Amino acid sequence: MLGLLPVLACSAAPFAQLDLREERAALRAADSAFAARASQALLPAFRDMLDEDVIFLDPGERTLVGKAATLAMLGSDGISAIATQQWRAVRVDVSADGGAGYTYGFGSMTGPSGPGGAARTLPAKYVAYWRKDPTGAWRVTAYVRVFQRVTAPADPPAGFESPARQHRHFPNQDPGRARRAVMDADRAFAARAVTDDVPTAFGAYAATDGAILSGQPGIIYGPEAIRSHFRANFPATGRILWRPVAGDVAAGGDLGFTVGEAEIHTLSPDGTPRRSYSKYLTVWRRAELGEWRYVIDGGNDRPQP
Repeated sequence: MLGLLPVLACSAAPFAQLDLREERAALRAADSAFAARASQALLPAFRDMLDEDVIFLDPGERTLVGKAATLAMLGSDGISAIATQQWRAVRVDVSADGGAGYTYGFGSMTGPSGPGGAARTLPAKYVAYWRKDPTGAWRVTAYVRVFQRVTAPADPPAGFESPARQHRHFPNQDPGRARRAVMDADRAFAARAVTDDVPTAFGAYAATDGAILSGQPGIIYGPEAIRSHFRANFPATGRILWRPVAGDVAAGGDLGFTVGEAEIHTLSPDGTPRRSYSKYLTVWRRAELGEWRYVIDGGNDRPQP
């Protein structure tokens, strides 16, 4: 599975001529058009916008690889075929070469998920990693959505909104080496959660403008808030063990993602060991000094292996 995704081909103009403000605007427009289509009918919207080798993370499902497998699952779950979904991106950014990007934000899905098949609206959060296809159109290549009873949608605080830089000059490098590096960063992140603890690891590997889709309402922004969130909401004796199973990087080598699987070990109130299973999508950005830090991380549950 590690060799599943090809390295992204750069279809954009040379870095010095590329206005990243225009690229972000185009990606935001693609995300908004996707949402508008899904607000009418969810399944056709996903059919139009998913990349052929998309990795799709839906609550309660195994990690789905490929457009065909994803559409088959959505078409058979008894809800998605007649559901609608809407959302709004609160942050949009692109790679230095303009060939990849990400969006994340808040939304909801309306479908027959209530008692007896009654219509119900579920609040949601999402992360989408995008890349340009050979025609220059944006397509979703990795996606996670998290349904909740309550969310608290709001614009990001200052410093966490979509960047406004016109250019980001980043030295080109071997894409294969960059892809290995982002997978190694995720493994090192997982190891840090064991050798230290979960709050320390999540705080240390967050970018200064990094965020997480937490299990709580809202989005948690910034390393210190993320660290505090885990200290307040995750048991001090608990452990999260995870490993990346797939990933990719933009051709310019500065933006990438990993998808992986995790086990969450905690104790029940009577002291009995308890284990749950999840999967995740993490979007990473490489800093000028070479280290990889995540800019957004989100996950949901998966079946027991």
